[in-house]
Order: sequence, then structure tokens, then C-alpha cells
Amino acid sequence: MAKTGHPNFVYEMQSPWRTGEHNWSLTGNHSGSSFDAADAETFMTGTASPFALAFGPFIDAAGTTVVRAAYYDGAASAPVWEAIYSSESPAPTPLVPTGTAMAADDDQGPLETCVILEAQAGLSARNKPVYLRKYIHAISGGNTTSGDTGIRWTFDASTIHTAAAASMGNGTWFGTRVYISPTGRQPASGAWTPLPAPGNHQMPRGRKKKITTTGTTSSLLSEIEQLAAAAAARALLP
Repeated sequence: MAKTGHPNFVYEMQSPWRTGEHNWSLTGNHSGSSFDAADAETFMTGTASPFALAFGPFIDAAGTTVVRAAYYDGAASAPVWEAIYSSESPAPTPLVPTGTAMAADDDQGPLETCVILEAQAGLSARNKPVYLRKYIHAISGGNTTSGDTGIRWTFDASTIHTAAAASMGNGTWFGTRVYISPTGRQPASGAWTPLPAPGNHQMPRGRKKKITTTGTTSSLLSEIEQLAAAAAARALLP
């Protein structure tokens, strides 16, 4: 995690995507002082952890697992506490997603969509609302209803989902910590809610094009030289 000056954490997840497995991360900063290693483990893996209370209820339990958890003090590069999980050494029960699998007719890919948790954090200098948002991928099915436009996919104001979002700001995380932005901002009321419709915040990153080289000349440089030569030739024409 980045050295934000605030204690922060990461849950690295693994979910099925297309024809293989894709690793992605849930990250965040929290209020207050940093925990020591023992309390950091409790904060990260206990029943009052961010994952158990805030994130797990939204994540599809079918095929998604936590493969790494780490906690940082916000100042040092090395984690205060870290754990790696595998099939031989699985994550503890509080780190098991609890969301219900999506229905097949939802037509929503496991990582192409996300739920958006939102909280208003005051007003801008122009008196416009400022929002904090948290994106969670590999989400569960929510609710589906059939209509004239086909399947409609939404999260309702169910006790499970609203309580999960609210836990980010109501002090129920271990140590009464709450979710904050990397700059330390948090909503004055502490009220986080899930938006009713899924979002499309990009998770999979596209591969960057590589510039292939032959000897010491890149193909990109050759193309530029060819264009320059063509322009010079046109300038010499009567």
C-alpha cells in the first residue's frame, strides 16, 4: 500500500474471470493510530474486520477467495502484519465471502461489474456535494426482476447490505476504526450506503503495447523516421 500517512490495509482476492483466475485487491485507509502486529491480525481477520463486516456480504462466495491480507502503518513500506493463504492454508472463516451467487440470467460477469458504496463528505468550495466511494468487485446477485427491458439487477435496502455499508463509518470495525480516504477525509455523519445499481468501474487492466526492437532501433522510431522522410520528400516537390 501507499505511504498515505494513515494506517491502511489490503485484501488480495482471487476470482474466476474468462478462462482463468484473476487477482484483484480491496484496499483502504482507516482512522486513528496504527495497530501493532497482534491487533492488526485481529483487525484484518476477526469477526469485526473490514472484510467480515463491510466487504464479504457483497462478494460472490462461489469461487472467490482471499489469498493475501496485509496491514500497513502508513509510513513504512514493510507491512506491520501479513498473511498468505492457499488451498493448503486457507483464510479463516471471517474472510470467506458470504454473498449469494449471481443468477445465470443476470448477464453480469464476475469482475466486469461492481457494487458502489457511497458517503457524502461535505461540500466543495463551490458548494457542491463531495462523495467518497468504495468499489467492490466479484459481487453477488443482489435482486433481479423481469420487466419490459429484460432483467433488472439491483441491490435493495436489505438489512444485510445496508448494515455492511454502514459498518464502514459507524465504529463497528475492530478498535472503532472507520474507513477514510487516503487524505484522511471521512463523512461527518459516517453514513455509507450501497448504490442500487451495479457500476462498471474497470477492474481488469489492458496490456500495454510493447515496442519491439531490432538491434538498437525500435519499430516506433522507424515509423517516425519514415514519416519524417516522406514529409521532407514532399517539401522538395515543385
